[in-house]
Amino acid sequence: MEASKIKTGDLVMLNSGGPIMTVNGFISNQVMCVWFDKENGLYHHKSAQFYPAALKPVEPASVEN
Repeated sequence: MEASKIKTGDLVMLNSGGPIMTVNGFISNQVMCVWFDKENGLYHHKSAQFYPAALKPVEPASVEN
């Protein structure tokens, strides 16, 4: 995915799979993402930075509630 096509608020996922994440911003040439993990019935806020090439867009209609 090209960095110029990614915007804050977009939904993304790693090309290799994993949780659906929200783009929170940008640092240098990396994309800052946030998501929630459920562990033992509790949700935990997680965040990490990824290179744009490691991400693919997720359409909001494909997100499960």
